[in-house]
Amino acid sequence: MKNKPAFKAIWLLALLLWGCGSGSDPNRPPQIRYGEDACDRCQMIINEGRYAAGYVLPNGQDRRFDDIGCMLKHHQQHQEPVANFWVVDYQGREWINAKNAVFVKSGEITTPMASGIIALASRDNAEEIAAQTGEANILTFEELVSQK
Repeated sequence: MKNKPAFKAIWLLALLLWGCGSGSDPNRPPQIRYGEDACDRCQMIINEGRYAAGYVLPNGQDRRFDDIGCMLKHHQQHQEPVANFWVVDYQGREWINAKNAVFVKSGEITTPMASGIIALASRDNAEEIAAQTGEANILTFEELVSQK
């Protein structure tokens, strides 16, 4: 092979770019393989995406949870530095930054670990679900975190 040095350079560049991929970016949602990854708090397999939550550490490491309540309890217990908290929109099933989410908390909402907390992308959606649920609290992420 005549271009052996060029091949090695391309190979090294590919490895470098792979190492700098999305897994190290702390400003992205955690990566969860549904049906495979376990919750970092309760160790249950994360199956239901609409209840999933997580956070990313400044070094890009993910913490994954099957329930928003698990995420809150885990962080309260471990006090890790967090780049961003993320939750899945209960209706749209897309990741949203927890600071931008609106939360509904109710004993009438069934979640994997019985926290009764779901996240929504808009206040209108949260109010609609809260009205259907009966007794429910609508909270921001800051309000949710400040509850014991």
